[in-house]
Amino acid sequence: VAEAGEDLVLPCSLQPNISAENMMVEWIRLQLPDTLVHLYEDFEDRNEKQTESYRGRTRLFKNELKKGNASLKLSAVQPSDEGVYQCYVEYRSWFDDVTVYVQVKGKSHHKYIVFSVIFTLDPNTAHSRLSLSDGNRKVTNVESSQSYPDHPDRFDVWWQVLCTESVTGRCYWEAEWSGRGAAIALTYKSICRKGDSYHCLLGRNEKSWVLNCCDNNYSARHNNKSTDIPAPPSSCNRVGVFVDYPVGTLSFYSISADTHTLQHLHTFNTKFTEPLCAGVIKLYHTDSEMRVICLSKELYISKFPATSSNTLSIDDQVCVIRHPYISYRLPSHIQWSTVPSLNYIIFVDIQKLIFYVPFTCYFSPK
Repeated sequence: VAEAGEDLVLPCSLQPNISAENMMVEWIRLQLPDTLVHLYEDFEDRNEKQTESYRGRTRLFKNELKKGNASLKLSAVQPSDEGVYQCYVEYRSWFDDVTVYVQVKGKSHHKYIVFSVIFTLDPNTAHSRLSLSDGNRKVTNVESSQSYPDHPDRFDVWWQVLCTESVTGRCYWEAEWSGRGAAIALTYKSICRKGDSYHCLLGRNEKSWVLNCCDNNYSARHNNKSTDIPAPPSSCNRVGVFVDYPVGTLSFYSISADTHTLQHLHTFNTKFTEPLCAGVIKLYHTDSEMRVICLSKELYISKFPATSSNTLSIDDQVCVIRHPYISYRLPSHIQWSTVPSLNYIIFVDIQKLIFYVPFTCYFSPK
C-alpha cells in the first residue's frame, strides 16, 4: 500500500539468497498485457520497450542483486499504478516468479479518496470532419474536412475521436453536448481505426462500450448488442461516467439540466483486459458540439461532521469533500437544504454500487 506521490518498493527475493546479477529480471503488470514495467538482462537495464507511464520511475537495487534481491523501486506512485504486478526471474532453463498487489491511496489521513482525471482529445485520432478546440477538450462536427496529417491512429471513415489519456484504475468524468445528442464510449486502445467495418465502430465490437443519447432515445451498446434505456424524466445534455477498472464496471449517469441531480442510466459489468481509452466521443448532425468536463485531479474525502444540527441521514458509507466550483443537489430521496457558501462532493458505496455526486448542501437532521 502506498500513498499517491510516494515511492514504493515491490518485494522480490530469491530463496536461497543466490546472486541474480547474471539472470533476467522482468517486472510486468498481469492485468495489462504487453505492459513492461522494468527489464534487467545481460547485467544491465533494458528498458527500450518500457511502457511510457513507467519511464524514469523504476529501478532495481543493483548492489542487492548479488544477494538475490530483485525488488523494484517505483517512484512517484500514481493512481493508475494500482494493480497486480509480477516479477519473473530466469536463468538458462530455471525460472521463478512472484506476484505483488499494489494498492494506491490518497495523500490524506481520511478513510476514502476519489480520483478524477483530466482528459484531452487526441488530434491524431480525430476523423477529418471533427474539429477540436478549447485546448483539445471540445469537439465539433464540421462540413469541411480538417487538414489533419496522415496518422495510423486516425479514424478514416467513422466520425469518432479518442482521448489521449488511458484508464487503468478508478476515475470519473463528465461530457456535455449541444444539438440532438451524442454517443459517449470507452474502448480498448487496440480498436481498429481504418475502414468502414464494425471492428472500427464504437459499440459494435467486443473492444468498446457505448452510451447513445439522441433526443429522447437512450441505449447502451457493446459487441453489437443494444439495450434500450428509459430516457431521463427531465432534459439532459450532460452525462457522468465512472470506471472501476479493477472491478470491471463502467457506469453512466444523466445529470439533470434544471435540478443538477444524477440518475443512474446503465452499468456494464465485464473484465477489462487491455488499456482503455476514456472520453471517446461520436456526434450527431453538423454543428453539434461536445465538451469533456472533469473535476479536479485528486479529490480528498473526509467524514461529514455529525452534529446536533446536521446529521447524516444515510449511514457511515457516506463521506463528503469540499469542492470550490461545483454546485449540485442531492437526489430527491435524500433530505437536503441548499447552503451556497458550502460546496461538497458526496461519495456513496451501497452494495458495491459506487458513484460520486457533486453538490452544494448540508444534511437535515433525521
